[in-house]
Amino acid sequence: MPVYEYECDVCGMRFEMHQHFGEPHPTTCPAGHEGIHRVFAPPTIIFRGSGFYVTDNGRNGCLTHSLKDKQKKTDPVDKPEKPKIEGEST
Repeated sequence: MPVYEYECDVCGMRFEMHQHFGEPHPTTCPAGHEGIHRVFAPPTIIFRGSGFYVTDNGRNGCLTHSLKDKQKKTDPVDKPEKPKIEGEST
């Protein structure tokens, strides 16, 4: 059951109620005053971690082709140079 938060227009008291989706909202606050309204709050979403990227939850751990191409262009590959031997022409 979801929890809904209400506020009284008369006394300013805030209270929570467990209600089913189709159940009508209350008309009085716990102090007995009429004229309450439901308080809407942003959803509680917490993003934790180093970052959220397309590759974080990829299918089968694979990158898309466009991301692979970008990585190839930006990530230099360390290729060891062949040692030059004296007297050898290239």
